[in-house]
Amino acid sequence: MANASVHLAPVEIIVQHAWLLRLVRMANASVHLAPVEIIVQHAWLLRLVRMANASVHLAPVEMIVQHAWLLRLVRMANASAHLAPVEMIVQHAWLLRLVRMANASVHLAPVEMIVQHAWLLRLVRMANASVHLAPVEMIVQHAWLLRLVRMANASAHLAPVEMIVQHVWLLRLVRMANASVHLALVEIIVQQ
Repeated sequence: MANASVHLAPVEIIVQHAWLLRLVRMANASVHLAPVEIIVQHAWLLRLVRMANASVHLAPVEMIVQHAWLLRLVRMANASAHLAPVEMIVQHAWLLRLVRMANASVHLAPVEMIVQHAWLLRLVRMANASVHLAPVEMIVQHAWLLRLVRMANASAHLAPVEMIVQHVWLLRLVRMANASVHLALVEIIVQQ
């Protein structure tokens, strides 16, 4: 979403050359893990904010997963596999302050908490000593992943979307290499 007048930095293609994912192309015959649904299916994670609207009536962020929750991200309930807990997507902060686009003139509402009551997380309520990782909690539970940036801005000086993971890949989302189940490593979501 390059904006000549404001020079908005184009949102980096979250997956660049491929769908956000192949997020976890972890089809495992022995466990029959359902492959993660294509997060954006036919397009980049985006069109993240289909906000090409001269009059400023920005259309709400398209449903990131449309018909399903962002996930079923990794229906990775597998007691014998000892799946490594999903790394905190944003670790210390909300998934990002996704668009810290506070605009005084328009009073842009801060990006709604992606998971509302908690950090994107508790992504994998993975506090379990015996390794029985609870399935990934629904990232947005009852609502679209977000209303990601309900950013109605009349003057158009939208601050560039902050790098979702800034200095690192969105996460090494599930660094779950498991020899016994041979789960394929989650592909680097944003590579670089």
